[in-house]
Amino acid sequence: MPELEAGLEPLARLRRLCGEISLGRYDQVDALLAMTGDTTIPEPVRQLAEDFGMMLVRIEAREFNLAGTLKELEEAKRDLEIANARLAGDNRALTAEVDRLRIRIDVLSRDREVREISETDYFRSLQDRARALRERPR
Repeated sequence: MPELEAGLEPLARLRRLCGEISLGRYDQVDALLAMTGDTTIPEPVRQLAEDFGMMLVRIEAREFNLAGTLKELEEAKRDLEIANARLAGDNRALTAEVDRLRIRIDVLSRDREVREISETDYFRSLQDRARALRERPR
């Protein structure tokens, strides 16, 4: 039985270290990793310590990657906000240009309509009558 109790003490230490690390006490990671090389600790407990250590390494790598991805996303968001502001300015300028062109088209349409009317035989006869009335002695 003393052998079983000797095996439980390292397991209890491993459980305590893992509990502290899970609460954010990352200063305990070195103690956890030290257990992997301690030959006085039973092999299954050392293997568990190594497995937990590998999980921590993978979590740290994932957090590092996530932090990089977050930074890239923030930069992309900033770039998109700048591009959006430029597009809004371009849109205002294009809207103003379209309004100017619309006015010009309206003027050209009016001039074309006036020309079409003034070139009709009826309009010419009205002009001739108006001229005759102006030239008539009073």
